[in-house]
Amino acid sequence: QVTSEFIEDLDKIRVNMHMHSFTYDYHLRTIHSYISGQQLLFKHGYHLTSFLDDFVKYYQKSPNYARNLIYAGSVVIPSVNVAPNQLYNYIIGHNKLYGMKVIRMVPVVCDSSSDLDTEYALVEISNRKVSYSDANDVQQMDSFFVGILTIHDTAPTFVEHNLLALGFYILLTSQRELFPKFSSTTGPPGSSASGSADGTGNGTEGC
Repeated sequence: QVTSEFIEDLDKIRVNMHMHSFTYDYHLRTIHSYISGQQLLFKHGYHLTSFLDDFVKYYQKSPNYARNLIYAGSVVIPSVNVAPNQLYNYIIGHNKLYGMKVIRMVPVVCDSSSDLDTEYALVEISNRKVSYSDANDVQQMDSFFVGILTIHDTAPTFVEHNLLALGFYILLTSQRELFPKFSSTTGPPGSSASGSADGTGNGTEGC
């Protein structure tokens, strides 16, 4: 009985402090700091997109009280006259011309016999004022750090058909607020406050 009550109290504390929203925001702020070169919590060559893929799978929807947001997607572009890898490598080599920086990612190898190449991601950082409607349909304005990370998908299916496949991640990080919202009536575009379902899809609803 005592153990059951203790666990219930812990759950109440977890919900009241919005633990999942805090953890979600913290990770996205840390990622922004890394890709913008502000801190080196991750070692050079850290395979960032592997972490982001796992993060997006875990948080299928942003927690109710989170201030930050990540969106992952992909785009496929026909590359008729130039090989896809040649085109992507050209952009990597001329990244400054396009206002981007390059992040080197060393593959995580569990099998020493595996032959995996080092990957290079393109990163663009900017500041944006974003207008959005909250859950009460009231127009809101907030300032965000925006990070766009792009990676080349070299799956044989795309290469064989001369398709340049790009995976991308868009990170919105609040410039002003470090802690979760007190209520879920406001939020960044794409969060639960602007139309998404509540929770995260793994039993973390409402916090």
